[in-house]
Amino acid sequence: MTVNPRYQYDDSLDEHPHVPMSAVSEDTKRITEFTSKENIYSGLSKFKEDDVLFARITPCTENGKVALVANIPENYEMSFGSSEFAVLSAGDEILPRFLYYLCQAPGLRTRAINQMKGASGRKRVPYSFLREEIEIPIPPIEEQKQIVEILDSIFHEIENIEEVTHREEEIESIFFESALSDAINQIGERETSEWIRISDVCDETKNGGTPKRSEERYWEGEIPWLKSGEVDNNKLYDAEEYITKKGLDQSSAKLFRPDTVLVAMYGDGNTRGRASLLKEEMSANQAVCGLSPNQEQCIPEYLWYCVMSLRAKLRAKSRGGNQANLNQGMIVEEKIPLPPLETQRHVVSKLSRIQDRFDNISSSLDGQRQVLSILPESILHSVLKGETTPVEGEFRSGINDSGQLAIQEFN
Repeated sequence: MTVNPRYQYDDSLDEHPHVPMSAVSEDTKRITEFTSKENIYSGLSKFKEDDVLFARITPCTENGKVALVANIPENYEMSFGSSEFAVLSAGDEILPRFLYYLCQAPGLRTRAINQMKGASGRKRVPYSFLREEIEIPIPPIEEQKQIVEILDSIFHEIENIEEVTHREEEIESIFFESALSDAINQIGERETSEWIRISDVCDETKNGGTPKRSEERYWEGEIPWLKSGEVDNNKLYDAEEYITKKGLDQSSAKLFRPDTVLVAMYGDGNTRGRASLLKEEMSANQAVCGLSPNQEQCIPEYLWYCVMSLRAKLRAKSRGGNQANLNQGMIVEEKIPLPPLETQRHVVSKLSRIQDRFDNISSSLDGQRQVLSILPESILHSVLKGETTPVEGEFRSGINDSGQLAIQEFN
């Protein structure tokens, strides 16, 4: 295996294919697109078909960004990419696709993470680790072929089940938001309800902020700091990352009190427009808007359900500009029905029972994902330890059993 092979490129060309870090999917482990780049400089990674891209910078390493290079645009022998990719080129003793799967092994990724160096937020896996410190038992080519065939088959079936799961989750989300919207609109039709702007039921509305990633003293403190992707129509008790008091005080980051409704303002996928109810004091990034209700007027859970019911409307509003983002003004100008507090409590009780049913479905789907993910990880773990590769029949049985269980659950 060669790390960062010294490929020569045709500098007479005006443009070259380019793969930014964002074009490697953490979920599918594939390159999603080749962009075009005019200005080529020496720091960019260079790669050809069947090379493996291994993201070496945080958080991409931790998230498992790996891809096998395929389908470089026609008439180009090679492509360029982010300088944060390590390029691994298989030699004669290892199949490219076998190397690609090895780079996905949880054990290898853990070892790489433990070797990372640099400031918080910009840590990197040293090239020396990839060149000199990886000791992997490489089986004969014929056995590699067998392992690749098994893994290809398993991942193909996992993708099929993931597709079914994704459709089920979309249907679940549509039904839940539709139920919320119907319930809130019914409340608004009552004579006791008055339609009022969100800004008029809140003591405070504000956006979050992000401390400088380059300042190590701002990170890994005691204050939970949320990213917009963590806002997922859920109740939030903790965050994936933490900042320090200095990071809070010396940046645009802000604290949100418990019972604040958080709304995700950015994101092209399902994130934008989703809302969460904060259960502990936390900070968040600038892609999150916080709505703190006046609890003498509006119960936090009631405001949360109202905002969730507005998701489709908010997402439609955000399509009007050059960038599909929401802003605080778009959110707080929306109107919600405001019945008496006792009615709000009754509504919250009913809607929480509906939500519990949908949450149970989500938990079941997540369980199927976990079962399926164990299968390829078990093979890769065996390979890394130099153990005998499990026979295909054992894993074929496992994937079929898991898939059948998933389909029964969906039905």
